[in-house]
Amino acid sequence: MNRYEPGILQSNDIEGLRRYLDDELRRIASAIEDRLDLDTISVLPSKPREGMIRYLDGTNTGTGEGPHVYLNGAWVPLAMADFGLEVARGNITNVAQLNKFGRYTAVGTTELTVWDGGTDYITTPGFAGSELITHIWSTDAADTSITVVIEGLDDTFAEVTTTKATDGADGTTAVALDDTLQRINRMYVADTTQAVGNLRVGDSGKTAFYSQITIGANQTGQALYTVPLGKTLYLYQIYADQNDAAGATVASSIILYAHDNENTGNVRRQHLTLGITDGGSSHLAHKYPSPWPIPEKWDVYINASTSSGTRDISAGFEGFLVTN
Repeated sequence: MNRYEPGILQSNDIEGLRRYLDDELRRIASAIEDRLDLDTISVLPSKPREGMIRYLDGTNTGTGEGPHVYLNGAWVPLAMADFGLEVARGNITNVAQLNKFGRYTAVGTTELTVWDGGTDYITTPGFAGSELITHIWSTDAADTSITVVIEGLDDTFAEVTTTKATDGADGTTAVALDDTLQRINRMYVADTTQAVGNLRVGDSGKTAFYSQITIGANQTGQALYTVPLGKTLYLYQIYADQNDAAGATVASSIILYAHDNENTGNVRRQHLTLGITDGGSSHLAHKYPSPWPIPEKWDVYINASTSSGTRDISAGFEGFLVTN
């Protein structure tokens, strides 16, 4: 790219100044044209450079006619529908989309976390303070040799992905993981066989489980997440649904919590409280005008409770996970 840098004025007379200004303006125009040229073209530049902007007629990119920028080896429309699409297409480096969601069908008046376990996660089982997550098992003996992918964090909060199968003879037998973990961010079945029981990970004695794949889901449903080492989560939306059929009007509270593990002893903090009041199904969503940055090693999760009775509640949050 021709980057403009001012030349040196060689003469102080009027004619020399005129020539100098004329030359400099031509060099500025050349530098701008090298980077930005909005004349419509059908043949792509043979030597594109990062940040180059051209107006393409759409015949060679499949992205339609309009101004494009050359970004990470691809021509990206400047008028793209949304940033998230380009992240999903891999055109934005060091950024990944995150969507965490959960559901619990019997949320009551006692506040609990929206996850498969149906407890207030911070107390039961509690966020592990060390690598307590060591084994996998099923609640049904028939779930033999079912392969599960486990995405978690080790004792430094670094990301670890491990794959393990349930016991080959009895699915309820706890099988040791190849990597011990202190957080589970997601699990899913990577097998042709669907489990008939709940698949869980926890300690060797199965006294506590920290994540669960509920029967039929083949993936965890947990509105909780721990930001890995070296990453920042930019959370831009939280949402929740009350999934019940029409009935008595019940108010449900949706609470977003965050917990700082970087500074030992810090209690969880409430960051957002929303409410649903309806006699049947309803939906709410809160979008942050500017994404909320959540640092590495922080837990973030959604709790819910009702004013009376029980309700079927789904909830989740979305954001961009950025490498620091």
